[in-house]
Amino acid sequence: MAHGGVTLAFPNLLKAEFDKDSVATYASVSALATPLGTILTGFFTDRIGRKKTMILVKLLSILTWLVAILLKNPVFFYGSSVLGGLTRGGEYEVQFLYYWPEVKIYY
Repeated sequence: MAHGGVTLAFPNLLKAEFDKDSVATYASVSALATPLGTILTGFFTDRIGRKKTMILVKLLSILTWLVAILLKNPVFFYGSSVLGGLTRGGEYEVQFLYYWPEVKIYY
């Protein structure tokens, strides 16, 4: 959802009778929710740990895709876009700040 989710949900967007402005809003809401996802993920990482936070983010990502693909109500599309932004922020937070520095590259 975070990286190109509009393409898979596009047939359902057409069935829900979205106009071009609504599709643009749908796509941009995800980008607006990304910073909030980063902040929330930092909070959860401190409380429950990196591994559990990453599992939670991935489960939320699966839920996002299911909502976007299966439901045809515009409200659910906007909700899935917000969830997609939250998961994108979570993925950036946990992967880039916590996992990558632990990986050693041997040349």
